[in-house]
Amino acid sequence: MICRTNFLLGLLFLASGLMLSSSVQAAEAAPAALPTREQVDKLIKDLQEKILSFQSKSASLIVRAAPVPPPAGQAGVPAPHVEPTLTGEIIDTNAPGLHFKTSDGKLLALTPDQIGFLEWPGLFVPDNAEPLNPGGYSNMAMWALTCSDMAQKDLRWKKALESYMKSTTAPGTYSLSFRLNVFSYLARWTNSVPLAETYKKVLLVDTPYMLHGMDNEGMYNYTVYPGPSLNPWQRPADAPKNGLWGGDHSNTQYGVFGMWAAEDAIPIELSERYWSIVDNHFRGVQNKDGGWGYAKVGGPSTPNMTDAGMNSLYLVVDKYWSRQIDDSGYSRIRGFNYSKKAIAGLPETFKSINAGWAWLDKNGKAPPGDMYHEYGLQRLGLASGRKYIAGEDWFAHVVNASWRGGDANSQLGD
Repeated sequence: MICRTNFLLGLLFLASGLMLSSSVQAAEAAPAALPTREQVDKLIKDLQEKILSFQSKSASLIVRAAPVPPPAGQAGVPAPHVEPTLTGEIIDTNAPGLHFKTSDGKLLALTPDQIGFLEWPGLFVPDNAEPLNPGGYSNMAMWALTCSDMAQKDLRWKKALESYMKSTTAPGTYSLSFRLNVFSYLARWTNSVPLAETYKKVLLVDTPYMLHGMDNEGMYNYTVYPGPSLNPWQRPADAPKNGLWGGDHSNTQYGVFGMWAAEDAIPIELSERYWSIVDNHFRGVQNKDGGWGYAKVGGPSTPNMTDAGMNSLYLVVDKYWSRQIDDSGYSRIRGFNYSKKAIAGLPETFKSINAGWAWLDKNGKAPPGDMYHEYGLQRLGLASGRKYIAGEDWFAHVVNASWRGGDANSQLGD
């Protein structure tokens, strides 16, 4: 069985880290311990084949159920009711709704409102084990294949991408983050204008789910808010307010990561408000020691969540502060001038980032093998432009962490 996290994050890191960073490393002699580019390319191709070997011939379906109300006499909001994932065959989608035959022979006739999640055949390993992130493995697999430069003419890839575009919006924060990254990347890098517009149409449908999934305090939980049907860019009155169903900084960093990717490909209304909330949140909940914890407040600082806080604030610099310019226009001599708002606010964001660096310098070393940390570390190295993190060459660290002797089979198994 495919390793749900380490295997795919290993390929994600190998692909995006090496491809994006190779130009930085090319001017310097590679450390002797590092594999050659040719060896890494071979491992990436082997891992692509491993992922494609898990391509499923079945469809996956989750039937939407009513939320579960809080216990009698207790305050709170209805919690999402998680139904098991069904596998089977899509019989008919021409009529309103869906006719679906389950793998045990049951015939289901569903209205559109009853379809909680639908994944077409051609994607990867039905996601029975991840009820809060249906489509999670397929979304990670598609992002891994995308950023590892999967051959566009490969028929298996074409089938996966065709099914991916037809599948419904992933309702889990992690899943949707990877999906937004996939279609943003494809829209920006394809040589075909019609294809780019097709990918952007998917983003225009999917992005409002992530936009409205963040509560007013800047937190995400495991599930995103169902997108409104009339005006998807208008925040609904019943969208998550303060801590609806909880939240954590792991989900939050991936929610923010997905929004950043989407905005690289399409214009997003409410963008300035969104990034202002993200900035205020991560600066406001930073621990006094300079790090970040998993929970909103009170939790101990950890390397993973400090990566999350810093990565999110670097995205704030990119999408928020870099756009805060005054009305004087552009000059070839001086470029643009920052607005008074940015002159006052940008140093505060970097103050939090620098406090995070100080914490990582003391506490940021982690043993190889935690691919969640390695992927966060790779993102942080690329966002900051630094060669060393916690006194260590981050590029060499994450390459060696996922190399594992260059054997694709060693990537399988937690």
